[in-house]
Amino acid sequence: MKRLVAVLLSVALVASAGCSKEETSDKAAKDRSLKSDVTGTEEEASDRKDSEASGDSDSSDPDVSSDGSESDTDTSSGSTTSAPNPPAGAVAINEENFPDSVFRAYISENLDLNADGFMDEEEICEVTKLNFNAEDEEGLTSLKGVEYFTALTSLSYRGEESSQESLQELDVSQNTELIEIWITNTQITTLDVSANTKLEELWCYDGKLEKVIFGDNPELWRIRVSGNPLKELDLSQCPALKMFVCFETNIQSLDLSHNPKLNTLSCGSTPLKALDLSVCPELESLFVDQCLLENLDLNGCPLLRTLSCKECGLTSLDVSMCPELDVLYCDGNQLTELDLSANTRMVILTCNGNQLTTLDLEKMELPIGVECANNLLTEIRVPKSIVNLDCTNNQITRLDFKNTDINGLICCGNPLTSLSFGEFTSLLLLDVRDTQLVSVDIRNCSGLVETMQKCERKEMTEDGTDVTGTGKDFDYYEVSGYVVEFDVLTSVLFCEGTEIVWK
Repeated sequence: MKRLVAVLLSVALVASAGCSKEETSDKAAKDRSLKSDVTGTEEEASDRKDSEASGDSDSSDPDVSSDGSESDTDTSSGSTTSAPNPPAGAVAINEENFPDSVFRAYISENLDLNADGFMDEEEICEVTKLNFNAEDEEGLTSLKGVEYFTALTSLSYRGEESSQESLQELDVSQNTELIEIWITNTQITTLDVSANTKLEELWCYDGKLEKVIFGDNPELWRIRVSGNPLKELDLSQCPALKMFVCFETNIQSLDLSHNPKLNTLSCGSTPLKALDLSVCPELESLFVDQCLLENLDLNGCPLLRTLSCKECGLTSLDVSMCPELDVLYCDGNQLTELDLSANTRMVILTCNGNQLTTLDLEKMELPIGVECANNLLTEIRVPKSIVNLDCTNNQITRLDFKNTDINGLICCGNPLTSLSFGEFTSLLLLDVRDTQLVSVDIRNCSGLVETMQKCERKEMTEDGTDVTGTGKDFDYYEVSGYVVEFDVLTSVLFCEGTEIVWK
């Protein structure tokens, strides 16, 4: 009778299998009811057996062991208790199914809700996210068994930098509900996501990846594979791709012709020599620092807003077809000219370390910060909207900042003989070291005047060390074991060798 009931129970559980959220509660209730019925039937059978049993055991009885003792029998009470059968479709939490002891312990402690040593279908369906951190799950090197969690939508593993104790491989072919995968600092060399058709985000950076296999991934819109030894990547089956980050890889070429929705591309510090962006009409952010590009054609990127192309060896840069450009970093190239007349909405410009001789910014409409140090500039035409300017180490002899609201000016290392200010109530930083200026009149610069007033109040430690110049962000300054408290300076002034007229 017990066998018949067990068979009926297995059939009932198989019939109710699946991870449908609508069916889970009903299935659990039915299972509990069925188990209750089965328990009652077993107890009745046990009572009948006890009343009918003779003094000698029948060796053919399945409840009698070879040594003549009844198995699973509580002799003190006279009742028989059968060993619990695992629910149909359940996965035993053992070494065979989950070889990694850390992963196995995690499942037992966090996912086996009824603590029966099995992951039944209801428990499996509850697991939609798995997040692991090498610091918390120390020694975790394998996620073998993750394939049983078929309802999983998010999987992440964050390893420790330079650690050899991290994931060696990852099989997500059975986790077809995955939407997000995030793995960092692992030893994984190949990752296959071709079966994950619902995948939207893939983050697998700072590791040992040599190959990523895509299949039909129509929803995948964000990919980051930076910091891996990848040499190539086929993105042709990712039509929804909007963000692709592959800096610090060995990728030598990129075919973006199947990714017309690409919005952000970061491929700096790679051996890329050419990049066809004519197929990326929606591109807004481009980062190609330290590539080997011989040319950068942006004519097909009318929506481009941020461009960083530092240290690429560029001899020319045409941004005239990018009217929305508001941030440009082009430091460390060989540019001799830079025409920004079509980019009137720029707010950040850094072009340090080029060969520019002139820079015209007069058409800029928005508050802008400019760094153009270490060029060959003899002239800078600043706009009224200038906020900060660093023109260190150029050939500039004259600067005029009247009718501007500049906050900070660094012009050291120039043969400056003239520096004109208006009423600069907002000027907080002035550096005129290593110039030919004899004097600078800052009487209309109230912020700098406040600095001069504070500098008159000399503060000394007991050993005589002058600690007045604490800088803008300091409340305390420690010298020779003594701590001296100061008012926070509101501005900074560097003027070695130049007389400052302030009162």
